Amino acid sequence: MIKIYSSHIITADVEVIINPVTTDFSHLGEVGRLLITTAGEKLILEQEKIGLIPVGDFAITTAGNLWAKKVFHVCVFDHEKQRPITYEEFEDSWRRVLYWCRANHFNTVAAPMIGSGLNHWDSNRIKDIMLSVAGDFDDLHLFIFKGEKHHENTSTRK
Repeated sequence: MIKIYSSHIITADVEVIINPVTTDFSHLGEVGRLLITTAGEKLILEQEKIGLIPVGDFAITTAGNLWAKKVFHVCVFDHEKQRPITYEEFEDSWRRVLYWCRANHFNTVAAPMIGSGLNHWDSNRIKDIMLSVAGDFDDLHLFIFKGEKHHENTSTRK
């Protein structure tokens, strides 16, 4: 099942929250900064232990004070080389994230509309990639957040 919302991801009642980051865990926008502020020191310390994340890869931490159990930090921008993840790398990364969730019995996942901020991607293309890949994981409940106001369900797959 896939649902698209325009509300805050921070309060989502899910097991996994996706957090787009740069290679050095810089947070790419309001969602990332709010996530870190809300999650607290434990999550920050875990990020420091991990170090750098290659573009297209992801790192997993606990969720600290968030309702979720885990945060998946998906690297979408190489800070040093000033290189964004490509659409193809994003599709591969998104598939690996959802596969990991399924394999480890995390059935509810919340993600922002990844890459449509700093990377200046076409948000419709990102949405299409996210929905297309998620269609292969119909046993997961995926919630995509794209803003602040709650919308009616615009896409549901079962």
